[in-house]
Amino acid sequence: MTMTLAYLSEICRFFLVFVLLASAWGKTANRAYFAQSLVADFHITLALSMPLTWVILGLEWCAFALLASAGPWARVGGGLALLLMVVFSAVMLDVILRRRHAYCHCFGRSTHPISALDLARNALYIAACSFYLLNPVSASPSGLQAQLSLILVAFIGFFLSIR
Repeated sequence: MTMTLAYLSEICRFFLVFVLLASAWGKTANRAYFAQSLVADFHITLALSMPLTWVILGLEWCAFALLASAGPWARVGGGLALLLMVVFSAVMLDVILRRRHAYCHCFGRSTHPISALDLARNALYIAACSFYLLNPVSASPSGLQAQLSLILVAFIGFFLSIR
């Protein structure tokens, strides 16, 4: 594997770490609101909304922690992140195709309805997951300066991907 692919793969991993951290943090901080949105926007029963909220939060925090570990478990986190992004995207696509009015709470409390832009953003996240999983890094780029540079590039990409 060339060093360029190693750098790109690590950028994707850091990018996904930021995405999952923001998503899990936002939902955790507003978990009661998120649970209520499952009832209002997606017609989940009130009895199931809080357990489903905890499952979603648990999976997001788990994917974040595994990806952040940078060890062999990071690939498992990448796979879990890919699964979550595909499921979330399928829900968004269903909302868009059925022309339902539901709000995007991807990063916490929000008042903007789910749109094709949210779906495109998730496609970017799916692409980052896929690239990371298909390009295993045999040796991470070494040196603090290299790692910080990759983290900065990933953060800029993350910042540009959210509204």
